[in-house]
Amino acid sequence: DHDQPRATRGPDRGGELALRTPFVVGQALVIFSAAFLHTFLGIKDLAGWRHVFPGAAAVSTLLLGGLMWGDLRTYAEINLMAVALYISLGTIALLSAWHHGRPYAGLILMVFTGQALTYAWRLLPPLGESLGAAAHSSASGEIIYTAAMGAVLMFVVIRHSLADLRRTAAERDRRARAGEAEKRRLELAVRERTQALQDALIASNEASRAKTEFLGQVS
Repeated sequence: DHDQPRATRGPDRGGELALRTPFVVGQALVIFSAAFLHTFLGIKDLAGWRHVFPGAAAVSTLLLGGLMWGDLRTYAEINLMAVALYISLGTIALLSAWHHGRPYAGLILMVFTGQALTYAWRLLPPLGESLGAAAHSSASGEIIYTAAMGAVLMFVVIRHSLADLRRTAAERDRRARAGEAEKRRLELAVRERTQALQDALIASNEASRAKTEFLGQVS
């Protein structure tokens, strides 16, 4: 009699973990993308956006704890609304960044726009379907969003890192060439100065000898 409950607890926990995982991973990605947009993409430098994404990351951290240990149905509903709000804010911020010519803003904006449309559709569930049911049915969407956003952010980070490496290497080569050119210039200046001093010394010696010979002839 006591073995049957123990036999069903493992699968229940496993099933609950499978339900929680997409939401947890999605919120972790929200935290990462908020930090990415704030610092890496330079949203913090745009007027009015300095404290928006740090605040979003803080709220997502609290929500992440609820998705991990709280009532899943309740926090799934909150998660749906919070992520929709975050994507809306992100889309507006990326439009501003794109307008200011920030690199990769257009690429990330396409992902945010697609997800904004997707979440708008989720927030309008069919007649008779509750918001909680719509939230629970969005796990596959969370996985797709996580994969797509993660791939785009990783692509941008790699491209930006490679560009930084190329710029660093080019700057190092430029400085090396400038250093060699300056070294050659100094060496040439030293040779010219040395030659000028030698010529002046020879001229002085010749003038002194000529003067001595002249005085000897006069006397």
